[in-house]
Amino acid sequence: MNKKKGKIIGIALGCIVILLGGIFLYGYYNMPFISVHKPKPYQTSGEVILSKELNELEVKADVEQMIEIMETTHPIFLEGETKKYKEAKDRFLHDTNKNMTVDEFRFSVSRYLSSIQDGHTGLSWREMKFLDINWRYLDGQLILFDENNESTNKIVTKINGVDIHNIINTVKELFPAENYVAESINYSIYSKSEEVLEYSGVDCTKDMFVTVMSGTSEEDIQTKLHYGDNMYSMDYEISSKKIDDNTIYVKFGLCELNENLNKVAEDLKQAVDAGIENVIIDVRDNPGGASRASNMLLDSVKIEPGHFGSIIRFSPLAQEQYGYWRKSGFISYDRSNDVVRNENINLYILTNEQTFSSAQWLATWVKDGKLGTIVGRPSRNMPSSFGDVLQFELKNSKLDGQISYKKWTRPDETKDSERVLEPDIYVDYSEDALIKTIELIKSK
Repeated sequence: MNKKKGKIIGIALGCIVILLGGIFLYGYYNMPFISVHKPKPYQTSGEVILSKELNELEVKADVEQMIEIMETTHPIFLEGETKKYKEAKDRFLHDTNKNMTVDEFRFSVSRYLSSIQDGHTGLSWREMKFLDINWRYLDGQLILFDENNESTNKIVTKINGVDIHNIINTVKELFPAENYVAESINYSIYSKSEEVLEYSGVDCTKDMFVTVMSGTSEEDIQTKLHYGDNMYSMDYEISSKKIDDNTIYVKFGLCELNENLNKVAEDLKQAVDAGIENVIIDVRDNPGGASRASNMLLDSVKIEPGHFGSIIRFSPLAQEQYGYWRKSGFISYDRSNDVVRNENINLYILTNEQTFSSAQWLATWVKDGKLGTIVGRPSRNMPSSFGDVLQFELKNSKLDGQISYKKWTRPDETKDSERVLEPDIYVDYSEDALIKTIELIKSK
């Protein structure tokens, strides 16, 4: 009797163990976003001291930490290790096998991270000084622009005697570029940076002179360094206004869910319900944020876009910051380009080079679903790209940055190979996309 009873208890316990194991495995693979670990939100431990000396062992520890974060977190490694990455990793290990300052180490880390060409992944560069000058990198040359933002015939050749190509090559190494737009923007902005200039051999302790060629004549233009770069706006305004009885304009400066967005969404809904014909949404210089904010605006004008596909990678860093069950593997979701259009309105999306991340999603939804017209200039962010970032800090140097742990694929899979979302109507630097859109509306 006791043996029989013990056998029954053993079988029952075995069934319970199997059941619990099955529940665990089901949850592990089918509900991976449930937080079973206490999330540990990222917090920086203090100020980065660029002049601090790191010994060889401290540098080695930070190098190993950086490589571990990179290779266990970023979804690009689910596709295997590329030759370009392996070369960058080998150089990273070789160049950091010594004592060095945090500043010197920062350049090595940046070069390593930029090898995967992900605009969401990189170190934080703070308090940067830039030359107070207006130029842009176009067609392989750094060209001065005038006060009306029109290109001149003056081509930059040197900065304080250092060849501009040396500086451009430094920028190319240090900052990721997803497409030709990002390359141009990086060259335009970071070729002005004091830190990049010094790293390229430019003496920034004396008066700053830019050498330009105009035809066969050469001249030196004096300029100065100041904090910040004013090439693009940092205005995160979210607002709406009626331009006339048939047109409403939305300034969408940041993809953020807040009261301003709620008011704009309601204004759009009321305008569409009242029969307005033209809706302009301006995402120029919008750095992104919550994709649901873009969804809200489209929902308000009775448009349903497609869906981005995704690959979400689990890692120790993601588990630490979000408390996920899993710290390895990945989960994927299919894309869809099934849409619901609103044939009663004309939708216009204004973009430029700094339309990024979730703001770029809005333009991609509209482009792929043929939901409206894109007016402006193309973005530095690829339509299918990496994103959603985790923050990190290296133990000894205290250098901090961010790294993607998701890959997003655009709704229209036939366009996956496109690295740039080209606008339907291109707007030159000297033109205003809003004015051009209003003129287009009036001409119809």
